Amino acid sequence: MRTRKNHRSVANRSSLGLMKKIGAMTGIVSACAAFLAGACGDAQPTNTTGAGGAGTSSSGDGGTGLEDFTTSSNTGSVSSSSSSSSSSSGAVPSCPTGDPTGGPTKVAAAFGDASVQTGAAVAFDKSGNILLAGSFAGSINLGGTTLNSAGMDDVFVAKFTPAGQLLWAKQFGDGQLQTASGIGADSNGNVYVTGSFKGSINFGGGALNANGNLFVDIFLAKLTSDGNHVWSQRYGDENVQNARGLSVDSAGNVIIVGSFQNSVNFGGANHTSAGAQDAFAAKYNSAGVYQWSRQFGDAADQYARAVWLDAMGNVYLAGDVAGSIDFGGGAMTATSKTSAFVAKLDSLGVAAWAKLSTGDAEGSAKANAVAVGPNGEVIVGGNFRGTFDLGGMPVTNPGTDDAFVTVLTAAGAHTFTKTFGDSESQTAMGVAMAPNGDVFVAGNFSGSIDFDTGMPTMSAGAFDGYVARLNSKGCPVWLRTYPGPGVQLTQAMAIDPTTGGVAVTGSFNGTADFGTGVLTAAGDDVFLLSVNP
Repeated sequence: MRTRKNHRSVANRSSLGLMKKIGAMTGIVSACAAFLAGACGDAQPTNTTGAGGAGTSSSGDGGTGLEDFTTSSNTGSVSSSSSSSSSSSGAVPSCPTGDPTGGPTKVAAAFGDASVQTGAAVAFDKSGNILLAGSFAGSINLGGTTLNSAGMDDVFVAKFTPAGQLLWAKQFGDGQLQTASGIGADSNGNVYVTGSFKGSINFGGGALNANGNLFVDIFLAKLTSDGNHVWSQRYGDENVQNARGLSVDSAGNVIIVGSFQNSVNFGGANHTSAGAQDAFAAKYNSAGVYQWSRQFGDAADQYARAVWLDAMGNVYLAGDVAGSIDFGGGAMTATSKTSAFVAKLDSLGVAAWAKLSTGDAEGSAKANAVAVGPNGEVIVGGNFRGTFDLGGMPVTNPGTDDAFVTVLTAAGAHTFTKTFGDSESQTAMGVAMAPNGDVFVAGNFSGSIDFDTGMPTMSAGAFDGYVARLNSKGCPVWLRTYPGPGVQLTQAMAIDPTTGGVAVTGSFNGTADFGTGVLTAAGDDVFLLSVNP
């Protein structure tokens, strides 16, 4: 088992307005700046970044800082480890030092004003254009078009060229709270976006009205490649329903995942939660016609945070469980406060296999991201504390969250797990696999992060973002961090089908260097980063 290194302690410093209004979606204003001290449990966004099967990607929840739209009993995350784990004090590092300069930055941009803006989801279309979705208060200029929110947060959707030039930007919302959590594109360039909302939201086909005043419903919309309305739909009752991720295949079949409480009808079947939050997955064809929906959970909380739809129509889910969950092969019960799960369903929603992490009773685990490689490899990213195992050797983390990346075979067999962190907080929020089997991982860290080289990288502020490329054995090819004295929160990552590079989005305050020089936020601003492979 791994032991710990003691690095410098980062005091509670700047807290973002990003750690903001998620509770407001349930009628409670809950900002959890104490998370910076590791005291807020699951009050952190869990970027359910999934990725689309057609080279697209989506994000569900976000990065280290705040929970989505509901309070939760989840308290961190747990991961598994094989014989390949991060270096520990007194141990011989198992990897050579990667290139510390990382992949060359292609695009680095910041958008926002003195209010709060969040980049929540990013994707590529088949031509390498970048799709960006998030939420904003105040106003946001996305590179030529200024959008003004109608009151609280509105949704924005924008499309950029591969060089980062704005093609179009749209906003959607009223005076209440609307947020995006996933975006993707089909082979014709049509854009799909999902999220959660109060009040009403109109994508161009008429207003969708949330069912109730206190809690959020789910939206799913299809836009043309120019951002014009094709169809849009709403799902939910008067309780809480959250979309946390989206994936699209080349034919335009779309999967959304998330969680719900009470009752919801996704267009063809009524679902009633067993108690608290249940996880769900729902599939639609390119015309928005319901195909199937599934729910998973018991009386405790279950969250589906990320999804990937492959070229064969198989669906891959990742998230976390408190209590038990059954994907069709029998109930699996969490051994920690929360346990991470990954599951493969076929094109009809029937389970092929499912795995649940194991750990100690006081630990926790969360899977924030899932992706599929060229040979069906399954990559899972998240964060954990305590002891955890997802099929390899257990790893122990007695501090706050450490990041993990696990690679499984197409049949769900464990290949390797890498863990990264020190006594402070580290998360993996996005994962992807290059055509040669290299693994990309993006996330956030405070304190230091070490990719098994014995040469930890220190954060410059409360939280810094990172992107790393690992080889097929989990050793770093390159590592790039994005330092600044404030907070940089990575929310989502996508891989470019044309170049093999990646795009990352999130939020930051103060100043940060994303590889092209220092950018300065006006408040809590959106960042968009594109990195060559």
